[in-house]
Amino acid sequence: MKLKSILSLILSLGLLTACNDEDNSDQKEKYDSSINEVIELENERLEGEGRPQISRSETGIVVYNKGELIWLMYEQDSKEERATYQKQDKSYVLLPQEEANDLIDNSEEEYVENHGIK
Repeated sequence: MKLKSILSLILSLGLLTACNDEDNSDQKEKYDSSINEVIELENERLEGEGRPQISRSETGIVVYNKGELIWLMYEQDSKEERATYQKQDKSYVLLPQEEANDLIDNSEEEYVENHGIK
């Protein structure tokens, strides 16, 4: 139930964010390299598990706390998958889902990309 509430909040905020294209464009440029890094890390993880890679254009992305957390949502094998990466030093590391949920609950959303594309 808590996860559904979080997802609803994220989607609602995503719609509001999408209404302001100019700010959204600036935010996209600001977080572009971090998002690309996290997509690359997730693809390396998926490849290691023998699973198909994801593309940025088909992945829901939310950036929190000025890029400290990046949340990914995508679909594989008709199943919704989520991954959250946290910035540590100069790179990002994958967080366990439960820890990620706790951090996201207390984080400020900065940028949303591709939410609602599924």
